[in-house]
Amino acid sequence: MDPNSSPQMSESTPALVLENAHTGEVLRLVRYAESEGDRLELEGMIPQGRASMAVHLHRAEDLALSVRLGTLSILLNDRRGSLEEGKSLTIPRGSAYRLWNEGPGPVHYTADVEGVVDMDRYLEAVFQVINASPKDRPSLTYLAKVMLDHRRTQAVQLLSRPVQSPLFWGVVLAGTVSGRYRGSDWPGAPASLHGAPQGAEPPAS
Repeated sequence: MDPNSSPQMSESTPALVLENAHTGEVLRLVRYAESEGDRLELEGMIPQGRASMAVHLHRAEDLALSVRLGTLSILLNDRRGSLEEGKSLTIPRGSAYRLWNEGPGPVHYTADVEGVVDMDRYLEAVFQVINASPKDRPSLTYLAKVMLDHRRTQAVQLLSRPVQSPLFWGVVLAGTVSGRYRGSDWPGAPASLHGAPQGAEPPAS
């Protein structure tokens, strides 16, 4: 199996495809309109020995996570565990988590998000910042701006909250004064984000 392909979503399905240029992690996202709000279908692939983004949380969105191939390691609210192929787990809103792959082989997983708010645009912005930065050193200038733009719905845990919040505000103030956020030609700029495309019909159950 091509590690960049999804075992569930058809390659012909229009999707927002995000790839981490440093780790090879791939996400494919599609929105579906439902009566109680949009639903986001996410499919991910993490190569062997790689991890997803830093510990983060979604304040308003629950994830129903299922492993399709391999074994997925997870840190959830400071508790470490793993999900084997065919297993599922719900990550409630407000839960801090990180995913990684201890191998062997790639891990493929899916996640359904009901009542999605801005997770697709947030992930798109974060991947832009990561890909425009040196490996393991995401630009604080642009990451802080993304985090503050999405602070009501998303969060990343790089430092303790009493330290991180004023640091981010200070960085963004300095970036604003220096003109780092002018126009749309900078990583994570809101005008550069497209979000996940709207699926033509609900996904098969």
